[in-house]
Amino acid sequence: MLISSQRQMFDIAPEVAYLNCAYMSPLLHSVVAAGQRGVARKAQPWKITSEDFFSESNLARKLFARIINAKAGDIAIVPSVSYGIGIAAANLKLDRH
Repeated sequence: MLISSQRQMFDIAPEVAYLNCAYMSPLLHSVVAAGQRGVARKAQPWKITSEDFFSESNLARKLFARIINAKAGDIAIVPSVSYGIGIAAANLKLDRH
């Protein structure tokens, strides 16, 4: 089953056929708006509380866990893939045989 065109959800000019999404995909309008809100919020860092760091990441973990049928406690948030892989590898128990 094919889905209908989603072009209206992105800032893509009608004459553009952008096919390099494996490299860098265009952002949804909603993602651009969220990014702009985030940058505007960081312009006044005194309004960001310590609790914000935990409540927002906990909400993200909860929502993602729901998508994959897991528990929020099963989800780790790390700053990069290489950092996460490094932490996971450091915690593997390897047999020297």
